Amino acid sequence: MAKKTDGSLEKLRQNLRDGKLLRVYLLFGEEAYLKEYYCKAIREQVLTGVMDDFNYIVLEGEKTDLDLLRTEIDTPPMLAEKKMILVKYSGIFKSASEAVKTFWSETLSDLPEYLCLVFYEEEADKRGVLYKAVNANGLAVDCAYMEGSELINWVERSCRSAGKKMSRETVEYLIKNCDNGMHAISRELEKLYAYGEETITTKDIDRLVTKLPQSRVFEMIDCIMKRDAEGMFSLLEQAKTLKESPFMILENLCGYFSKILHTQFLLQSGATPPEIASKIKVPPFFARDYIDYAKRFSCPFLTQAIQKINTIDYEIKCGRARDWLSIEQFLANCILYQKKG
Repeated sequence: MAKKTDGSLEKLRQNLRDGKLLRVYLLFGEEAYLKEYYCKAIREQVLTGVMDDFNYIVLEGEKTDLDLLRTEIDTPPMLAEKKMILVKYSGIFKSASEAVKTFWSETLSDLPEYLCLVFYEEEADKRGVLYKAVNANGLAVDCAYMEGSELINWVERSCRSAGKKMSRETVEYLIKNCDNGMHAISRELEKLYAYGEETITTKDIDRLVTKLPQSRVFEMIDCIMKRDAEGMFSLLEQAKTLKESPFMILENLCGYFSKILHTQFLLQSGATPPEIASKIKVPPFFARDYIDYAKRFSCPFLTQAIQKINTIDYEIKCGRARDWLSIEQFLANCILYQKKG
């Protein structure tokens, strides 16, 4: 399920639309694509003259020279109204000395009108003094991974811009098979735009997209449900060829079966699909698959499968069983169990 946001990203978008940027921004979070996109958008709005290179200062690293920063902040722009200073990966919003906290607390409260100061960070402690100082004088923007409808809408807009078509179901299938982050999805979209048809289908995705190992394991579960032994062992061979870890496969199988079992209990208690998505911590479009599996797998099968996976994991680590052979036998038994059922 999509994270609840604090609205900071929309506030930044509104600042850009209105052309009224604040003096300081903190861009933090795991979604590098968003941080890079909005750094560029801020820069393009702040720097509009021929001396842009002189009025754009980038300082990077945890040992930023505070005296140099003070000088850059106090130096007016060259032949322009505005200048921008970008401070990257300083780490001060996660931990900072008292001297650094004092410097920035005083500096942020008295930034010159000509300056737009932007921090680009991986993490930020929202309870921290400096985080609060940024929000008091500007805006801290949480650039978390996009999920749910917001991410789907972004992919659909990208398709339209590229002159391509993709159904909502196909977009969801693409997202399920890609790594977290818009950079990863963007790279796969470029391949689909270059080599796919005008209307991109799931077959194009299967042919062109580099899938996550986790998504391949999820497909194995789909094959078990459909009693498709050939498809399942084909996926297992792909995993071997790509030198994926057998322990990763076991871990993901156990995790998926556990979530399906959890979904069964939630359905019995009358939970709605959005509630299920929230409880098992998956995007809403993933919840539909779990609900389908929960209705088609029996509780005894899921319970026994989870127990058996833990046994196999223990036996492999103790040297009592061979990794790939044990996984193959387990999956074959899952197929047989489904056929008997």
